[in-house]
Amino acid sequence: MNVKNGAVGIAALLLALSLAGCGRGGRPNVLLITLDTTRADRLGCYGATNAYTPNLDRLAKDGAVYEQARTTCPLTLPAHASLLTGLTPLRHGLRVNDAGKLPEAVATLPGLFRSRGYATAAFVSAAVLDGRYGLNRGFDHYDDRLPDELFGEAARQDPLRAANPPETGGDETANRVIQWFEGRRAPWFVWVHFYDAHAPYQPHAAFEGKGVLHPYDQEIAFVDEQVGRLVKMLKKRGEYRRTVVVAVGDHGESLGEHGELEHGMTLYEGAIRVPLIIKGGGRGMRGKRISRPVSITQVAPLLAAEAGSSWSAGEVGDRQSSL
Repeated sequence: MNVKNGAVGIAALLLALSLAGCGRGGRPNVLLITLDTTRADRLGCYGATNAYTPNLDRLAKDGAVYEQARTTCPLTLPAHASLLTGLTPLRHGLRVNDAGKLPEAVATLPGLFRSRGYATAAFVSAAVLDGRYGLNRGFDHYDDRLPDELFGEAARQDPLRAANPPETGGDETANRVIQWFEGRRAPWFVWVHFYDAHAPYQPHAAFEGKGVLHPYDQEIAFVDEQVGRLVKMLKKRGEYRRTVVVAVGDHGESLGEHGELEHGMTLYEGAIRVPLIIKGGGRGMRGKRISRPVSITQVAPLLAAEAGSSWSAGEVGDRQSSL
């Protein structure tokens, strides 16, 4: 992977976003949307012909699409820790799901935004991102509630649920996000996590008429619908143009390729190549498609710059992962 060339591409976007923010005379809002278990090649904007992802496709047209983005780990907790710190699992310390806690010494992206006067909130949809693992640090509001019928220590300890932990549906997660925004003023940094595409896949018959037949793709279409609700809310609030929106997968899904049904055991493309779409407030990178390889660790330094960070080793990430 030519990370140096990939860094140049994101650095160019970083500059464009920063200039756009300065031109508006105010700090941009930031919406980080993480798409759990989402392969890049199952979205329309990445060339999928059997997909129904109109909202993510429109977001892609408004921003930049990174065609060769890859995760640091095909597991939810370590990958999200990388997104929020700019570090690889070796450096931030979370290497598996359901174990460990992010060390206090590791700075986080929400902590940086909060120190710059932003309101910070997170809405996660699965037990694997429960606040006890430390990703809640830096957030004023961290909503990791799960449905009553699945929540509780009994559910957490059930060995039959170990591989597929309790989750909140994307529609309910979006409802909570929209409710939080009522009466909210800028600037804000919000992270929204959608877990629906993770196994077991729930069929959504409404999408069959749109040519989406595989339950996995139907789950992605359902998540796309929730992304559309969030974008609609931003436009209604008059904040879409001045909001940096990042939609990124934490890891992919093998779907039977190379003998793996899901993820976590191999490092083939299906498991590690993820969508990365970045929409800024200006037009500098609108409609761009970047083919250079990049890592999800490069998302944090880009967003840190939006908070006014000089990107020093004492803030999010370190020199090894900065741009």
